[in-house]
Amino acid sequence: MEQIKQNLIKYLKAMLEGTTTIHFKGWFGQNQNEFRTILSAPQFARLKFMPIEFAEKYLIENEIDYEKNEKAIALEIFLMNFSSDLLDANGNLKKDKLAKVYDGIVDKYQSGRFNDVEVSINKILKKSNGIASFLTEDTSGLLYFVEVLAYQDKDMSKFFLLTIYDFFKKINLEFSEINHALSRLNSEEPS
Repeated sequence: MEQIKQNLIKYLKAMLEGTTTIHFKGWFGQNQNEFRTILSAPQFARLKFMPIEFAEKYLIENEIDYEKNEKAIALEIFLMNFSSDLLDANGNLKKDKLAKVYDGIVDKYQSGRFNDVEVSINKILKKSNGIASFLTEDTSGLLYFVEVLAYQDKDMSKFFLLTIYDFFKKINLEFSEINHALSRLNSEEPS
């Protein structure tokens, strides 16, 4: 039991400091059964669903010093937002899966095919009758996906948000969520 606790502390410290070679979702998937033996049910739930907050509190409770690496934490938060089928065993994004998400807009952007990105985003936003609604699952999911990408590539996320904004502007629809997301991207760190 003590060894499991030490392994937990070692990983949480490395995660917050940005020195781990495996990201949280990969690590948690491989080790969660062990941690059920040393953590209470509420602690286990906090570790699973709020790992950054859990790690900070757990290290303080166990009097472990660490130097917080904000960029590493932002990367962990970014990766935690993806479903397990998009991540490899180490918790990294599978490139082949990400390339297919939302008609491959990430792949198209990274290969400099910006017009293709705009076409894809416009296609996603249009309904069959040509009228867009921001209340559709596809559209709100796209906005969430684009905001999460800011943890990986702020410029790419901003390009996608501006493309979404332009689409709605063309049909004379204002949407405060896009404006809010753009203002957050213009701040120093994604929130």
